[in-house]
Amino acid sequence: MNDQQAKLAVGGVALASLAAWAVKVRREADWERTLERVSRGVVVVRVSSVMAFDMNDSGCSVATGFVVDGQLGIIMTNRHVVTSGPVTADAVFLNKEEVDLTPIYADPVHDFGFFRYDPSLIKFMTVAQIPLMPADARVGLEVRVVGNDAGEKISILSGTLARLDRAAPNYGHHTYNDFNTFYYSCASNTSGGSSGSPVINQRGEAIALNAGTSTKSASSYYLPLERPCRALGLLRRALRAQSKGGAPFRGACAAIPRGTLCTVLAHRAFGELRRLGLPPAVEAAVRRSLSRETGMLVVDQVVPGGPAVELLQPGDILLALTRAKGPASSSASAAADAAADAAAADAVLAGRVGWCTSFLQLEEVLDDAVGATVAVTVMRGGKALCRTLRVQDLHALSPTSLLEAGGCCFHALSYQQARNWLRLGLALTLTLALTLTLTLTLTLTRRATGTWPRVLSTPHSPGTCCPTRGCPAAPSCAQWPATPSRRSTRCRRRCRRCPTGHACPFATCCRTRTTRSGLALTLALALALALALALALALALALTLTLTLTLTCCRTRTSRSGSPW
Repeated sequence: MNDQQAKLAVGGVALASLAAWAVKVRREADWERTLERVSRGVVVVRVSSVMAFDMNDSGCSVATGFVVDGQLGIIMTNRHVVTSGPVTADAVFLNKEEVDLTPIYADPVHDFGFFRYDPSLIKFMTVAQIPLMPADARVGLEVRVVGNDAGEKISILSGTLARLDRAAPNYGHHTYNDFNTFYYSCASNTSGGSSGSPVINQRGEAIALNAGTSTKSASSYYLPLERPCRALGLLRRALRAQSKGGAPFRGACAAIPRGTLCTVLAHRAFGELRRLGLPPAVEAAVRRSLSRETGMLVVDQVVPGGPAVELLQPGDILLALTRAKGPASSSASAAADAAADAAAADAVLAGRVGWCTSFLQLEEVLDDAVGATVAVTVMRGGKALCRTLRVQDLHALSPTSLLEAGGCCFHALSYQQARNWLRLGLALTLTLALTLTLTLTLTLTRRATGTWPRVLSTPHSPGTCCPTRGCPAAPSCAQWPATPSRRSTRCRRRCRRCPTGHACPFATCCRTRTTRSGLALTLALALALALALALALALALALTLTLTLTLTCCRTRTSRSGSPW
């Protein structure tokens, strides 16, 4: 009986191993068929920026794109590939056929954009259209990144989605950075050239868009496709309406409305929200309504000149965001705001609030309310506040024209650069203040003592008036060097604490004699002047940026074309 049981156990293990092997072989075969089909829809994008514009320098680059509509000839890639300036681009398909590309849309904030090509120019290959499936993204999903990694024609990298709520990566203080969105994280180790690659599942559907990578680890960052799906649907509708003789196509910016409150929000955990003043009752209500939620949105930056100035503040916790019918709030409407605050507090305590805790909810409301007003309910210091804000057109804050004169390019300040200059201005101010502090210290020390500070002075050489040749205090000085060759060095140290003081006949001619109190006074004066100058420069820079951003945020555009070049 024991032998039979052992044989049955061995047979069961062998059968299970065989079944696992069969499943593995079937999965590998599925991946092979999927990758073979997807490769026919992935293209190499070659872009040439003809001039420096906004955050992009002139030059050439190679990236990746993939076909999302074969009939209309639409290719999706990254926003930093399409760029916001004048470019020329072409695409190379799998069979080496080349077609020219026309940039039709670059999102003002998120890292995605669209090129368009003429489908009739592809004569020797059937182009595969890659569908978008953002709802399939989940932690633990096995994915493949198919693209032009490291300049290769086609490369395939594998990985597993690890996070779906990573903050948008920061690429630097003077370049493009995404915000107001989550990113996916995966250790696929992508590199240059893979920007714009589709992140596909086993069925060949794109669940994310490869956007960036870390230089210190194997982590790659993927853009979720919920907002690109919306933009693609609206773009398709406008292009098909034009092809059927309907409304003329006035540009992708007119077909894809984008709204903004000129604020940058960040997702914070409940532990940090409690320190910002979130009451425990509100946290409990949010956790009951949204059991999988781990935090809420917090106002991180408010751009000067925008609709949220003086109404929202950094540290405000966003509770709800809905369409409104009344006029926008102002700093003078205190009575109306007080009544709205009381109603908002009652609604929050009663749990009648539609919580807005994700970036997708935020952008769905703003994009559908361009030019209208929205009611924003926030928690500030434990008190619920309700403000009515007017949603601004995000495309109006992106430059669409330029003036070239003498080899220089002039254009309006973009929304992206406005955020960068706020951080860059602070860094430049601190650097300038440090430089001026050092310069003033050296100059004032020179005037007060007749010499440069000792750390910059040259070694003292004994002369006719040097104390080493006959100092009156030499016989009684305990530090008098016994070796004649070291007397010059010891003399410079001893001269400042010589017991004869000013009575020494050699003190007036010694170039290295300084007093501690005089040097301290000089340094204090230099530091005070440097701090005052730094404060004045910071104030001037802040006023200049405020005026520039105000003019940028309040200007109107008559052109809404996504590619005016």
